[in-house]
Amino acid sequence: LSVRVLCEHQIYLIYLTAVNGTLTLSSSFFFFNLPEFSTGIIHGTKAPDNSIPYMGSVQNNKGQHVCGEFLITEDFVLTAAHCDRL
Repeated sequence: LSVRVLCEHQIYLIYLTAVNGTLTLSSSFFFFNLPEFSTGIIHGTKAPDNSIPYMGSVQNNKGQHVCGEFLITEDFVLTAAHCDRL
């Protein structure tokens, strides 16, 4: 069996757990290899304009969409970690 790795991925996970009334903030770092076959949503449909007002688009200096973002507050958005490669 031969596997050809095409893409390396890294995930830094921060999570909060509660056990017996005690909150614990933990973190983990994962490094793994996965073949990269597709970067888009499969069988998705375009949402009508202005139907999802809490979603946004991170764009490069050419105005091209790079990543999606989710509006948390009026001046704070959440996006994927790989979006720092603009």
